[in-house]
Amino acid sequence: MLFACGLAVIATALAHRLLDGDRRAGAWTFPFVALGRNALFIYVLSQALTKVLYVTRPPLAFMQGKSLHFWLFDNAFFWLGDRCAASLGWAVGLLMLLTLLAMGMAMRGLAVRL
Repeated sequence: MLFACGLAVIATALAHRLLDGDRRAGAWTFPFVALGRNALFIYVLSQALTKVLYVTRPPLAFMQGKSLHFWLFDNAFFWLGDRCAASLGWAVGLLMLLTLLAMGMAMRGLAVRL
């Protein structure tokens, strides 16, 4: 437990140094800074999007009565193999979508204050 806490503190200090403390940081830090600028908004949006995808059941014959979430999961990520890999693919895909949204907001100077 103490070892894991120590690693977490070191990782936090390293992230702070790379993202906030070092003014020579390159363009690779921009996605992280954009996510940090609107972190609470992105979290609330991800939860709301997930809930909407779970309850939305379009009346299309090819969806076989599945919610939009399960249909997208089965058809977009199930090719990865087992359900664990598909779940990881779903999570990474959602994070990429939300990161692109956060980057677009940051480029336009938008910051949601909650």
